[in-house]
Amino acid sequence: MAQDTERKAPESEKRLILLYILKAADRISDMQLLQLLSDNGLMNYFDMMMTLSDLCAQGQCTRTEALGSNMYTITPAGKEAVEMFRRDIPASTRSRLDENMPAWLSEVRSSQAYPVSWRQTGRGEYALDMGICEKDMDMLRITLSLPNEEMAKRLASHWREKAGDIYRLLFEVLGKG
Repeated sequence: MAQDTERKAPESEKRLILLYILKAADRISDMQLLQLLSDNGLMNYFDMMMTLSDLCAQGQCTRTEALGSNMYTITPAGKEAVEMFRRDIPASTRSRLDENMPAWLSEVRSSQAYPVSWRQTGRGEYALDMGICEKDMDMLRITLSLPNEEMAKRLASHWREKAGDIYRLLFEVLGKG
């Protein structure tokens, strides 16, 4: 019988880990947060959601709905708590987060600023949804109807890199009239 060697963090440590991440991220969706937590073996989905609910109830973070997701933001009370009790997060956990968060935050910010997804429509085509967002405001939303999933994936893979150019081109072309 396999023995479970994963360390179970106490509730107070879970709260501090989430506050530590929220402080660094400023604003983040629950799924983006889960990705960082699970990639680093820190918390499962159920523990994360229960802890986030507790933090919101205690006024240490807020939850809003934006961009089709639950977004979490740390409050001044949450910042104060994480600053006061930061040392209660194990040094190895802080070190792992500090090492992995910069690349992760860069990806999070890019996905929030340039959301892209595709889905199959009822007619067997694929709809590619692309956007440019600033905070909670949609600056541009485009949906393309495409014949197959491969094309949707290929175009989606270039969106974040080319979105700014497309936005400028739209203004340039439409502004000439």
